[in-house]
Amino acid sequence: IRELKQWQTQHKQALKELFNDRVPEHFAEGFLAKATEDNAFLNEVQQNLNPDRNDQWHMQMEQRLSDMIQLHELSNRIEILSLTCKQSTCEIVGKAFEEGPWTTIYMSMIRRLLQAGDSLNMQKGKRVTYFDQEQEYFYSQLVFE
Repeated sequence: IRELKQWQTQHKQALKELFNDRVPEHFAEGFLAKATEDNAFLNEVQQNLNPDRNDQWHMQMEQRLSDMIQLHELSNRIEILSLTCKQSTCEIVGKAFEEGPWTTIYMSMIRRLLQAGDSLNMQKGKRVTYFDQEQEYFYSQLVFE
């Protein structure tokens, strides 16, 4: 549990740095605040998987999601800034160069995961989107059961 708390602290700091570096300054702070508030992935310590299983799961799931995104026909219209899986939750941060492609890719991923037999909790996943000068910045989660 202590390691998980440490990871959460480090991950929140890494997210803050990512938002400060890659998100327009005039809304980076507000976007980060929305993404982190009421966010169990970042604020509640729940060890859903044992450490060995978590290491294996997170590497496999990050690769699967990365492949799904890269192979999607709209992948050239988005940029993934961060893809992290830990303890049955995956978090994706990125930007789309226009409005719409990320939602299409995200819904396609959900469909493919469900078709593959993965179980998702659609009530728990957090999604935050900001628009700026025709670009869409997103923070999205997939919560597995």
